[in-house]
Amino acid sequence: MVGFDATDDAVASVENGGLAGTVAQQPTLIGEEAIEAASAILNGEDVEDFIPVELELIRE
Repeated sequence: MVGFDATDDAVASVENGGLAGTVAQQPTLIGEEAIEAASAILNGEDVEDFIPVELELIRE
């Protein structure tokens, strides 16, 4: 079983063998992408409707 959000409990469960893994979002990257998109919009540029940010898989 794999969880999502990599909470402290989920990471501990991965370390103890309870979960096979958990997916960590990358809030810093999400913020950076948001600032870049906002800046582009303010400069009159078009931005994509969907801007994916790479996730991190945490597993044993």
